[in-house]
Amino acid sequence: MQAGGGQPAGEVRGFLAPFFETGMEGVVWSLDDPGRPGYDSLHPLMDGDELRVLDDAGGTLREGVVRLDCTTGLLPHCLGGELVQQAVLGYWVDGLQEGMDPEAWSRLFFEGRRAVLREVGWRHLPREPHPFSGPVEGLRARLAALPEARAIEVVRNALYPWLCFRLDGEWSGLTQGWGLGLEETLALLSHLTPNDARARALRPNGDRETLLPFSLPLLERLGLLFGLNAALRWDLRNEASRAAWARAANARLEGRSPLDFPLDSEMEGVRRVLEVARACLDSEGQQR
Repeated sequence: MQAGGGQPAGEVRGFLAPFFETGMEGVVWSLDDPGRPGYDSLHPLMDGDELRVLDDAGGTLREGVVRLDCTTGLLPHCLGGELVQQAVLGYWVDGLQEGMDPEAWSRLFFEGRRAVLREVGWRHLPREPHPFSGPVEGLRARLAALPEARAIEVVRNALYPWLCFRLDGEWSGLTQGWGLGLEETLALLSHLTPNDARARALRPNGDRETLLPFSLPLLERLGLLFGLNAALRWDLRNEASRAAWARAANARLEGRSPLDFPLDSEMEGVRRVLEVARACLDSEGQQR
């Protein structure tokens, strides 16, 4: 069983994304892997890659080789001068798929369609496998082998999507898509008692290293939870269905809900729920 995304070797399974941020010159068509944190989740599409886009039922909406044309449909750039660039749906972009309507191509990404990518394009640079990748059985050993600085970096990047505090003190995180509040999220991440979770939740603007101190068990738990989040997002496309699955009685868990185990038990409870999630959900998002 794979730790992060549960996907076959050589394939990346995730959601199409129009990636851009401050300082970039245009949208980069990418696939976002929800089983990895931070920039490690991003897979920019390159010429020669093989891409299969899924429809809402899990069938194939579009399948083929990525061929990005960066020369047609150029428009004068907003910066003036002789600069020109492609634009679609109001965004500057870097390349459009050959032989496909530009707006139809772009909507696949802005809609966040599920897709499976095989990175076979010659322009891909070698990238070190993320420690969350690979079989669950070897996760603990992979994490223990990391240099301390790298391990702390992974924790920092992996913790942020679960515990993001804005300047106004408001909180957001992945577990909101599971129907969890801040107190339950803190208990889920570090297996705190309810009283400890409540005390820590009262100071959300404190030093994050103090809020959840670095430890290898925390890092391992984050790796398993990223795998669980990837499975739920892939198979249950909306937050309401993910929250319902997490709290519903499950026959594979002796009638208890999936959330009972990571909240009430040690690491093995998280492992067991990850196994159950992959066993009772299929690629079309239907419970088995």
